[in-house]
Amino acid sequence: MLVLLPTIRALEQHLDLTTDRWPGRCATIATGLAEMTGGTAVRGHYYGPVSNFCVIPSFVMRSGQTGMPINHEWVSYKDGSMSDPTYWVFGHCTPFLRLQRKAPHFYDRAGERLRREMMGRPPGQQDGEKAFLLTIQTDVMLFLATLLGRATPSNLLSLGELVWLANLPQDMLSPYNKAVYNAIDAAGQRAFIPLDSWKWVMDG
Repeated sequence: MLVLLPTIRALEQHLDLTTDRWPGRCATIATGLAEMTGGTAVRGHYYGPVSNFCVIPSFVMRSGQTGMPINHEWVSYKDGSMSDPTYWVFGHCTPFLRLQRKAPHFYDRAGERLRREMMGRPPGQQDGEKAFLLTIQTDVMLFLATLLGRATPSNLLSLGELVWLANLPQDMLSPYNKAVYNAIDAAGQRAFIPLDSWKWVMDG
C-alpha cells in the first residue's frame, strides 16, 4: 500500500483547523488524516517521551518518565505503517507529519499493554456460576483449553472465563482472534469485548 501524506497546510484546510488548535484534539486530527490517506484512526495509549514545555500540563505529569499512559489516537495502515499527526505536541516542536514503517514500542493500540498488566490468571469455573455454550471448532476448543488451563477441553465456559478471554491481548488469542470474538458475539456477550479490540480484529 502506497501511503502519501498530505502537507500540514492541506490537513489544516481539510479539518478547517489550524495547528495551534490541534493540541488535545488527537482524535479529530487522526480522523481527518485517515480520511485523506485511506488509513484507520485507532485509539490506545502513548508511553513515549514528553517535553517539559508541552502545552498540555497533564501530559507532562503523565509522561514516559512516570510510566503512566496518555490516552491518544493515531492512524494505522493495512501494511503495518502508521502516522501520528499530533506527535509533535508531545515534543513541543514545529508541526510535522511523518510515516513510520511500524508503530514505535511506546504506542499501545487498544490498551493492550495495560490489559496485559491487569489480566491476572484464568478464573476457572465456580459452582453455580452462569455458563455459556460457545459455537467453536475443535481446534479452537483445544486452544482455549490450553489458555484456560483446563485438563479437559470443553466449549462450555463460565462467565468469568468468557470475560477473561474477551479481554486478553491480541497476541495471546492468535491465530484464533476472530473465531473467539465471533463465538463470544454469537453467545450474546459481545459487550465484554473492548470496542477498540473488536474493531482491530474485525476491521484491521
